[in-house]
Amino acid sequence: YYFATGVGGINILTLDKNGKEQIVPYPMNKAILKASRDVISSIYQENETTLWLGTSGSGLLKLNLKTGMVIAYTRKQGLPNNFVYGILPDERGNLWLSTNKGLCRFNVTQEYCTNYSEVNGLMSNEFNTGAYLLSGTGEMYFGGIEGYNFFNPENLQELKEKVYVN
Repeated sequence: YYFATGVGGINILTLDKNGKEQIVPYPMNKAILKASRDVISSIYQENETTLWLGTSGSGLLKLNLKTGMVIAYTRKQGLPNNFVYGILPDERGNLWLSTNKGLCRFNVTQEYCTNYSEVNGLMSNEFNTGAYLLSGTGEMYFGGIEGYNFFNPENLQELKEKVYVN
């Protein structure tokens, strides 16, 4: 299991040779700490080689667990804000990000963002760290300063505006 601390990058919970739990730093933490000068606020493991990290100021980071390579996605690449508080996957392979400026649906394959705000019906544009949940039936819950928003991404209408990552 991977988890983050306030300033220590990523850590791994593993079992030692005697079967006892131990916490060890991710071997390539320097790359993460260089890419993110901020707190890691959320983690989503896509597969055995890809870890997505939400940060409090450096946007969304994609970490290759085998090579230690980090790719950063920020406002320059279309995110609504560089504070990413929550990351949830949908059935189509998109990542949904809660930020300080609304929600973002990040298309991982084509690398574009579709951003949602109060104009699209959110209670508020500002969300909170750790306040996100994917239900067993596919509904996503994101908590913010005005309560929580919930929806099933399969039932949303497509927005026309997309911001492509270069």
